[in-house]
Amino acid sequence: MPLALTSTDRIAGILLSLQIQDLPQDYLDHYKEKIDEVSKKDIQRVAQRVLDTNNATIIVGKPENIEVTKTITELPNVQ
Repeated sequence: MPLALTSTDRIAGILLSLQIQDLPQDYLDHYKEKIDEVSKKDIQRVAQRVLDTNNATIIVGKPENIEVTKTITELPNVQ
């Protein structure tokens, strides 16, 4: 989020987005707290809903000595 606030046009875009989404004025003040509240259990619940894990190994990061056969850069239905 801090990198998204590096220019006037980006800040204006974020503020407009907050307004469109009807988020409170202090949303950015509490953004980090909200992120920190996400638990491992929350992530697992969402992953089970949106990822097809049949016959798949999901790796996060760039581990060495592993051949990547498919890379997912965006998750469907995730905001």
